[in-house]
Amino acid sequence: MRDFNLLHFLHPSLKFAEQGQALFEQIHHVISWFDLLFLEQRYERWLVYFYGFIDFLKEGEIEELCGRLSMNEKLRKRVKGGKLQADQALLQMFSWINTDRQPKRSEIYSVLDPLSIESKLFMMAKTTQVMTRRYISLYFTQLKDTKPLLRGTDLIQMGMKSGPSIRKVLTDLLKARLDEQVSLGRMRWSISRKPKGWNDGRR
Repeated sequence: MRDFNLLHFLHPSLKFAEQGQALFEQIHHVISWFDLLFLEQRYERWLVYFYGFIDFLKEGEIEELCGRLSMNEKLRKRVKGGKLQADQALLQMFSWINTDRQPKRSEIYSVLDPLSIESKLFMMAKTTQVMTRRYISLYFTQLKDTKPLLRGTDLIQMGMKSGPSIRKVLTDLLKARLDEQVSLGRMRWSISRKPKGWNDGRR
């Protein structure tokens, strides 16, 4: 489309200069790396490239392009939301790097876990920061499948009252496990601290 000067028919601001070509090449490398992890996670490869395609457009221009491509509302939200979340997460990680702050593993997880696979792969391709790529790689290879060693039903059986406090305890246990502060052998010690909402067994 670039060679035949057709991009402006999609949107007047669309260009594919050397910077865009370099981003597409990086996306190709990142996707190849991800596929070799054999994580068996489904994702839309075209969407990662599309994020690269629209990376130099403003928010309003992205909306116009989606309209010209006759995207339905669900897909539009996915495209705009995924791109915005990726850019915000990149800013967060850059702030860590810029202030020489080493984030906890749980912080990396909290930033990346809500994002789609496509957004994370696009981030990895777009960033020029080696540390950002390491954070994303760490998420995919070590953090993404981390779960608390106990479930809500386990906490109730151990004497905790059901309610919002259970969610907080599970969140705290997940953070502790991500940050390698607890193991299965130490889990009962964490529970024995009896956070707010705990029932000591007396009815």
